[in-house]
Amino acid sequence: MKLEIPIVKKEVLFTPKCNMNCSYCYEPNKRFIELKIEDAKMLADDLCSLEFYLMGGEPFLNIDFISTLIDEIAKKDIDQMQKRRLIDSLRFVVTNGTLIKNNIDIVKKYGLRLSISLDGPEAINDKNRIYHNGKGTFRDIMDGIDTCIANNIEWSIHSTISINNLKNFFSLFMFYLNLATNIYSIDDAIEYMSSNMFQIITTENIFDSDINAFIEQQEKIMKYIITSSLDKSKKNRLAKGWFKKIKSSSCNAGNQLVAVDGIGDIYPCGELAATSEGTKYSNFKILDNYIAIKESRVFSSNFETLQENQKYYTLWCPSANLVSSGSVFYQNCKYNLMIDEYNRFIDEMFSYYGIK
Repeated sequence: MKLEIPIVKKEVLFTPKCNMNCSYCYEPNKRFIELKIEDAKMLADDLCSLEFYLMGGEPFLNIDFISTLIDEIAKKDIDQMQKRRLIDSLRFVVTNGTLIKNNIDIVKKYGLRLSISLDGPEAINDKNRIYHNGKGTFRDIMDGIDTCIANNIEWSIHSTISINNLKNFFSLFMFYLNLATNIYSIDDAIEYMSSNMFQIITTENIFDSDINAFIEQQEKIMKYIITSSLDKSKKNRLAKGWFKKIKSSSCNAGNQLVAVDGIGDIYPCGELAATSEGTKYSNFKILDNYIAIKESRVFSSNFETLQENQKYYTLWCPSANLVSSGSVFYQNCKYNLMIDEYNRFIDEMFSYYGIK
């Protein structure tokens, strides 16, 4: 049987090294090998995709690989649209933020855009995002953000929300709002608040009490916005920027996306490769496993188009499903219930306060 995959994005597992020891790391065993400069040159000779996504590890611990890959692609005689898209994808770097100051020259030279992992104020962030010696990382991350601001580097924040932090969302909101207003004008701060991304861990056990706490925190945020001294237009913009309904989604793993590790093994996606069961999916050696990933996309793509199913379906990540249940088809039902409650909350609050 011949499989043909129209590859749009190639995820490259290019470094296992990380100077942090986050409690929720999805790849704690770091079994992948680090790619070298020679590997970057080889990748540039095999440009079968339109985009790259580099997965670590911490990228700044192998930054020469990224710069070499950009340089090599820039020299290639290929379609200009493909070249721009490939280089632009490589310029987007997800980092823990602690090594920005030491690498600011290369950040500026290549125009890197940084998505910085930060889980909120120091007391919240340092519960989960710590160094290997147990020391908190908050102050070093903030130094990295200050370095970005001083050097006009494009940056945003990515927060990972563990189950223990669902009850801290108001504190997270106030932290990011204060951070934004200390840096930007109020209009730019409101825009900044809409650009940050929160990822709730979907593989943890969620209970009704967690859902209630999460919704109560969102209600507290809404009341703060409505009773603030902002004019009505700004209140509406801040509310719409922060409260975004989470829509159902399907997965491109193994469809338009593949992941490659340091020894050339191929996986449907990088996160699936990092699971304890990941080796089962490498190089399509057990074809039924790969077909299951493909079928899950077909099933979810059809399921999500049915309006009556929206309240039951918001998550479709085969990797998260596999970790949760041992099956790519299982979904975390309590997570879906929480998201449905959140979306319903947004509809009701926006209607009640006349936010359009």
